[in-house]
Amino acid sequence: MKGLRYTAYGLLVALLLTAVGIGLLGWHEGYRAYAVKTGSMTPTYPTGALVVDRPADGRTPQVGQIITFRTTDGLVTHRVHGLKDDGIETKGDANRTPDAWTTPTRHVMGVVSWGAAYLGYVFVFFQQPTGALSLMLLTLSLYLAWTVFFPATEGNPVAQEASEPNGLGNDVGLRPTFIVLPGAESAGVDELQQVGPTRGQHSRSGLLSA
Repeated sequence: MKGLRYTAYGLLVALLLTAVGIGLLGWHEGYRAYAVKTGSMTPTYPTGALVVDRPADGRTPQVGQIITFRTTDGLVTHRVHGLKDDGIETKGDANRTPDAWTTPTRHVMGVVSWGAAYLGYVFVFFQQPTGALSLMLLTLSLYLAWTVFFPATEGNPVAQEASEPNGLGNDVGLRPTFIVLPGAESAGVDELQQVGPTRGQHSRSGLLSA
């Protein structure tokens, strides 16, 4: 059970380190993650979805690609509907008509390369100050629950002594004890064993008198 617990801890740490490493590498390469806040891209990416953009590198996106671009109202993720001389025409999948503006290529933040529904809620949650604290409390709760349901019993010397009928902890009181009184410090073990009822008979406690 102890080995299983260490294996589980190792796998959890490995997964966390892998996720952090992938995230840092992607960020370094220009990948960015965004949460979809409106339903204009439903059903492709509904409200609360998470999209991951690869860098556009200044290239003009193709018709049909989904891009994230800057506007005066913030970032928008829509599909490229057409290309015009003055910019890129975009349209939300749930909208009946294209957007009323055209977007210059320099305003394109990235091209969507991956997305998943509902993960945007998690992404936004962990961006809040309480998100990291909640993750720490969840990890601590899982650790405490593991220790309660899978207590460590292997390698515990106290538990082994208590469970062994002939262990050291059960026969301490059966071992002989020698009490040496003043004047008898030089007496050897053999001399003490030869002491009979002729010495110290007036002492009922059995102790040798000086």
